[in-house]
Amino acid sequence: MARTSQSIDTNTRTLLVEVDLKNDGRILPGMYATVIFDLQRGGQTPVLLPANALVIRLAGPQAVVVDNNNVVHFRSIVLGRDLGTATEVVSGVKAGDVVVLSPGDTVTDGAKVQPQMQQ
Repeated sequence: MARTSQSIDTNTRTLLVEVDLKNDGRILPGMYATVIFDLQRGGQTPVLLPANALVIRLAGPQAVVVDNNNVVHFRSIVLGRDLGTATEVVSGVKAGDVVVLSPGDTVTDGAKVQPQMQQ
């Protein structure tokens, strides 16, 4: 059984949760723990993109993808969790897509480019 305060602290963006665990005597009152939740996801594994690959505009979040003819296309994406160093993309790009890092404001949809792979 688990209980929650159902109130997110706006300063720390945390939620107080109490979880009942089976205890064999190793967990003592007042102890702290780091917990990792292994969440089951349905569907495909999200693609991880670094923050500098995300384009946030009025049209919503997008990524700039280079096709097989070296032409760039803005794709609308659906974001998942922000992991700090990367953000999950639930849909809009797939594994194997060539994504532009740090696209400038002058990049336009349909522009021909000469991609340079990051090492």
